Amino acid sequence: MELYNASMGEEQPEEIELTLEQYEEAKTHFADVISKKEAAKRLADNDDFKLLVLTGYFVDEPQRLGELLSSGKLNEKVASDCVNSLDAIGKFRNYMKN
Repeated sequence: MELYNASMGEEQPEEIELTLEQYEEAKTHFADVISKKEAAKRLADNDDFKLLVLTGYFVDEPQRLGELLSSGKLNEKVASDCVNSLDAIGKFRNYMKN
């Protein structure tokens, strides 16, 4: 920030210029984001979703896979599949967070 030429709180807000096409595109995009947020909120309140996904898939399944991996009794292919499953769970969890 350049203090020498500062207007001391009297700055004019910077105007954003959008074409009608850009505005409509942004409006559609953000309407979709809001719609997905509301759907995620409904899912988070659903007891079946909590049981199957939030607890079953995000908590219990990684624990089960971790126990399998730490057993030392898996062949290389099965261990690789467990790691891939853990990766998939992490990616889905991140998707749901976003």
